[in-house]
Amino acid sequence: MIDAEVIDVELNGRRLKSIVIAEVGEFGVPTDMIRGPIYGSALEIVDIGPSKCEGRYRICAKGNIVGTELISPSIRIDIRPKISVAALHVLLRWSTHEVMTLKAQELPVSAEENQNILDVFADRLVRAVSEVESNGWIPLIETRDICSSDIRGEVDILESYQTIFSGVDLRFVQRVEELSYNCQANRILKTAAQFVVLCRSAVSDKVMRLAEDLLMRIPACDAYENAREAENLCQTTLNLRLLDGARAYYYPALDASVPILQMLARYQGGSREIEDLGMRIPMEDTFESAIRNVLLQGLSASHSVRKESTALLYREAVPARFNTSLIPDMVVRPLGSPEKCDLIVDAKYKESPTAGDHYQIGAYLSSARCPVGAFVTVSSTRRTSGPRCHGQTADGKDVFEFALYDGDLEESLRQLVIWTRQAATGGPVSVRK
Repeated sequence: MIDAEVIDVELNGRRLKSIVIAEVGEFGVPTDMIRGPIYGSALEIVDIGPSKCEGRYRICAKGNIVGTELISPSIRIDIRPKISVAALHVLLRWSTHEVMTLKAQELPVSAEENQNILDVFADRLVRAVSEVESNGWIPLIETRDICSSDIRGEVDILESYQTIFSGVDLRFVQRVEELSYNCQANRILKTAAQFVVLCRSAVSDKVMRLAEDLLMRIPACDAYENAREAENLCQTTLNLRLLDGARAYYYPALDASVPILQMLARYQGGSREIEDLGMRIPMEDTFESAIRNVLLQGLSASHSVRKESTALLYREAVPARFNTSLIPDMVVRPLGSPEKCDLIVDAKYKESPTAGDHYQIGAYLSSARCPVGAFVTVSSTRRTSGPRCHGQTADGKDVFEFALYDGDLEESLRQLVIWTRQAATGGPVSVRK
């Protein structure tokens, strides 16, 4: 156990003690620092207890959650990822898994190495909205009344009506239907995109150019003036799945807009701090989602990549609830042949798979009648990326481990796509001995 780093933080005149720990390992903090009540919500992500060292509490993260959160009115916990911050930002750009933001806690979010957390979420938004654009914007049929020009004087109807209306200005009112794009979902995305463009100093040039180009291509619609209203409507749409099933591709973009709208609400409320939301980032789910989206894009020309149930574990079970579904992280199937499975990928946010992971992927391969399986792991110690281990089951199925290097995760992901394409199409795949 090592001592945790303690940093003094000041935000809008408010002084806080920040306890900095890593995602893995045990850390010691002085007992006189943590006095009084501790927020129950904090105990969901950290474990605090006595230690063998006198005058020290033991504190450690649990559940592979990173982020910042208050543990008392004057103390916050800052959990750093076991991978590099640059690698975390890459994962957040690709992942569409929800990041839990704590709106009640106005705390600075860690953004090291000159990388701003807003830039990460802005890039994620731009990617998601670009996907919406490629699939098509939601149109809206609006009904409005149109008044014709005045008609004065004589009206050639019955004489009685002519007597009554001859001195009156008459208007013909026509109700017409017009095509527009002023629907709720489009307005939410435009509101978030406008704020990204507004925050020029906090967003990288690359993301800014993409956001500006995208904003010009968003069809004419009205942005919301109140960010809280936009966020509430966005959350309602996401929670209740209000969009038509054919428009489900909007949901990742709406999800990506939530932290942007929350930052905009803080901005509109008078604070110029735009990266001060406490948040929890579930690293295992974020890693899995990022890998799936990378492969989905990289293999889109030949294969589908999705998380789905391949079968039940047991042929029969009594009672039925004793049985369980087999749901691999990624099932890779050739387009046009949904009954076939070319590859099963299991994302593991760890250095190497465990024995239990091997048993699991063996069950996946058997149930799906798939010839090849692959673990995708991540490491900060290995300096190279690529397939590093290989095994073969008793019935001839191949299992590989593809290791990503967090020092250059973008390049590692590019190599992963190339290797996966070869593995899924029966091409040559090898492991360096």
